[in-house]
Amino acid sequence: MKDKVGSIVAIDPKTGGIICMVSSPTYNPGYLTGSERRKHFSELYSDPRKPLLNRAVNASYSPGSTFKTLQALVGLHEGVIGTSTTFSCSGAFYGCGNGKPTKCLIRERFI
Repeated sequence: MKDKVGSIVAIDPKTGGIICMVSSPTYNPGYLTGSERRKHFSELYSDPRKPLLNRAVNASYSPGSTFKTLQALVGLHEGVIGTSTTFSCSGAFYGCGNGKPTKCLIRERFI
């Protein structure tokens, strides 16, 4: 996760236990001790990447990626798609018979 903004949580599917949790960007906890802690806290607090935010437990993300994985597995199982099938995204979904585009739930920044 070096130089990335986001989080990763690995969960054991059998027990539901957390295997690992990563939040990025991070910071050196030593910055919040000593005589310059006020200066360092101010820098961390005003950083636009928000390193003080633990994204693994305090951020919210759209569940779309989980849904896409499940749908792909069903499609593979039913034989309607193959391992080389691709889809393009124009930024909107045209369906449900209403003729109006529904914007994708993709967000470019998770802050």
